[in-house]
Amino acid sequence: MFYTHNSSIRNLIRRAIMVFASLAMIIGLSACSDESKVAKVDGKSGSTNVVKAQIVLKVGYDGVAGEPLDLGMQRWKEELENRTHGRISLELYPSASLGEKNSILERMQQGEHLATVVDGASLYAMGAYDLGVLYGPYLFNNWDEALRLVDSKWTKAQFDKLSREHNIRVISFDWCYGVRHLLTTRPITKFSELQGLRIRTPMNDIQYRTWQTFGTEPTKMPATKVLAALRNKEIDAVERPIATIYAGGFYKAASYLLKTAHVYDLSGVAVSNAFWQSLSTSDQEIFKQSCDRAAKFFNVVQMAEEHAALKHLIAAGVTVTEPSPQFFRDINTAARSFYARRDVSEHWTPGLYYQTVNAKTVPWSYYTGNGLDPETGSLKK
Repeated sequence: MFYTHNSSIRNLIRRAIMVFASLAMIIGLSACSDESKVAKVDGKSGSTNVVKAQIVLKVGYDGVAGEPLDLGMQRWKEELENRTHGRISLELYPSASLGEKNSILERMQQGEHLATVVDGASLYAMGAYDLGVLYGPYLFNNWDEALRLVDSKWTKAQFDKLSREHNIRVISFDWCYGVRHLLTTRPITKFSELQGLRIRTPMNDIQYRTWQTFGTEPTKMPATKVLAALRNKEIDAVERPIATIYAGGFYKAASYLLKTAHVYDLSGVAVSNAFWQSLSTSDQEIFKQSCDRAAKFFNVVQMAEEHAALKHLIAAGVTVTEPSPQFFRDINTAARSFYARRDVSEHWTPGLYYQTVNAKTVPWSYYTGNGLDPETGSLKK
């Protein structure tokens, strides 16, 4: 499976830039308070009444206030409150102020009415092993493939299993967090030059073992320690989406960006199954629809942010390189061996990799145009 450029993504970037200014106005109107009270205006008297929400869900996530993920959560809060006239609300806890993700997930499993952002790596870590494949290297060539897999029967069955066995309910999993690339302190032009590279990985086994497979010397490390580690020459590299590379200031200590695109980082929103079962069927639908709408908003904002961040990195003197075809052939060959590693696949259903490859396959109608949405250029759902 080899990396390819996707014209639909480039078109989406252009559309994202065009609408970003209007989105900024929408953001300004989004609910920014974490209070579980909503102001309503009386249509006759013009007076403002404060309505106390009947259902309140606490949502914890790592993104800091004002970043795209936080704005997406604000949009979800606004959607819920508008659709239910304040009867349902969210309390937002950015910057891990509700606790680290693993801690929140444990509390959710124990029945607390909480929500957080999850991905394949974090779900693998909690024992939902098959879902870890979603974070494997070079599983996707583009967002179209990734989103098609999320819509497949295979993924829906996995989420049902997650609910039954781990008491976690995924209500939306189409948040396109970003494409992950490699930032280094020295130029990398050949796959062989990855050998021995000291790279920081997030605190999960999927990425740690991915970079072991690529021949590097990975170190699990919290994101808050990365910049200091780069400056102190404890590590040589970090892999992250472009927007977070810029926001974290990592480019100040490592000035070579190699656009490896090794992971299309899909994320989702999950709630405790206890909370989900406490909702009526109609409220469950409201939660899902509003979260999906917030994801679409987030995806546009995030893509515009990625484009702007890349321009800022170049202006700051970062050397941005597109890997050669030979580099991609070599790293994709190595990536295939990742899925056969015993310390990764020992918990997987036999043939899992091929099941997911089949589930994400884009049908011929996509290429002939019969399955395309004329407005978005994406595959019809």
